[in-house]
Amino acid sequence: GGLKGARVAVLCYNAQPDVEELRVLKTFLDAGGKLVVCYSASDRLAKLMDVRLGPLVTSEEPGQWASMSFDKARAKHFPALVYDVAWNLLLAGPGSESSASIATWNTARGASANRVACVRSRNGFWLSHVLRGGDPSGMKSMILAMLGECWPKVWRIAACHALQTAGCIDPADDLRETLDGLRNMNAEVGNPAVKSRLSRVPMLHRQMTREFVRGDYPAVMEVSATLHQRMVEAYGILQPARRNEFRGVWDHDGVGWVPGDWSMTCRILSQNGINAVFPNLAWPSKAHYPS
Repeated sequence: GGLKGARVAVLCYNAQPDVEELRVLKTFLDAGGKLVVCYSASDRLAKLMDVRLGPLVTSEEPGQWASMSFDKARAKHFPALVYDVAWNLLLAGPGSESSASIATWNTARGASANRVACVRSRNGFWLSHVLRGGDPSGMKSMILAMLGECWPKVWRIAACHALQTAGCIDPADDLRETLDGLRNMNAEVGNPAVKSRLSRVPMLHRQMTREFVRGDYPAVMEVSATLHQRMVEAYGILQPARRNEFRGVWDHDGVGWVPGDWSMTCRILSQNGINAVFPNLAWPSKAHYPS
């Protein structure tokens, strides 16, 4: 009875639903419900979703599948790129002319890996990997686009929330309080980069309100993202540097941001104020040294 009254169900990792689960999911879809399926090996579920399921493939090197690139012609309100590293994929493709591939995987260097990342069908969406959450902003935009297409009312709910919380950075409760706080901080240092980022924020908030009144809720979310980015950048610039401050990152694969290219990795990190790296050089199945 868990799906009673629901419009969309997200199957985060349901590798092999049993017969009863499949019966309930079919009833849900027949009644107009939609599914977002991640990394399932169920041929029967794939058939319900009008998806052609392929084999499991494993990456041969780090960074082989590092981001999902969406086709803007087929995925109108989706972000262009979502970062999410995958080591294994359960290949999938359109099951008929009624479904379509809307995203493919890219390598860490940005080249196409020629593997389908996401299929859209009349019953929802199918992803060839689990969502790991390495790109919170891009992931949120992608999931909102999926839910908004499955249940359009979601767009208005999201736009309402975006208007209410626009530009808020803890501990401030609203945009005006946040703006006043950042401007007061900047009054002491007079950083022009902060001033330029904050100058367009009130205009962006008015634009959000206009788009909301017009009923263009996806546009509200796009402007909201721009406004939020400006506020966060201004806040970051205003943080005082401390002498000998330690700013480190964890590198899980131990091969650098761009696998094997430590010069490029260190250049990107140092340009963004990072001065230390923790490379993971050993775990139960691998070591980057004779072991």
